[in-house]
Amino acid sequence: MPNTSGFLDFHKQRKKIGEFSKEDSIIINKNLPKEFKEFLLQEQKTVFGDCFFWTVSPLEYHDILCNWGLDGKKCFAFLRSSFGCIAYYYKENCYRLNVQNGTHSIIGDADFDFILNSALAYFRNLRVGFCYDLHLKYRDSLPELKEDEMYTLVPALPLGGDMETSKVQVVKMKEQLDILAQLYNHKTTD
Repeated sequence: MPNTSGFLDFHKQRKKIGEFSKEDSIIINKNLPKEFKEFLLQEQKTVFGDCFFWTVSPLEYHDILCNWGLDGKKCFAFLRSSFGCIAYYYKENCYRLNVQNGTHSIIGDADFDFILNSALAYFRNLRVGFCYDLHLKYRDSLPELKEDEMYTLVPALPLGGDMETSKVQVVKMKEQLDILAQLYNHKTTD
């Protein structure tokens, strides 16, 4: 079993919310490195860190990542944040897509221990790539998210919003990810 101690110490497992489908399990087994697939198949659909991180079905995120101008059929999402930001595996590396500011960047190579226990358990990386500072700021004043929901900035940044002054609302995730992709012209920046 993979070492997840740094990740779990930082995020504190909250609850298991479901199981991956057979099709999800096949995609995970065929396309992710050993430790990533062991982590996902062990955790299944789980919420971590006061509803900050959620394990996700890579299959459900193929079209979402395509909508952002990425090679979605070859990208395999494994986590998403409460603000809809996505951690995914693509061609031997792990990346993050910050949907609130329209950026993506490499987190690191497929070194599971580094990715999970360092990069995804380090405040600065979480703030920049996954909106962790916003999560901490608003988590007590907003309702707990359901699996199909996320928090978002209103107005969104491309519509003149600002990380400091925009309001935060609960929205349906897939619809909001589509809206944000459209606002960023289906492209991300580095």
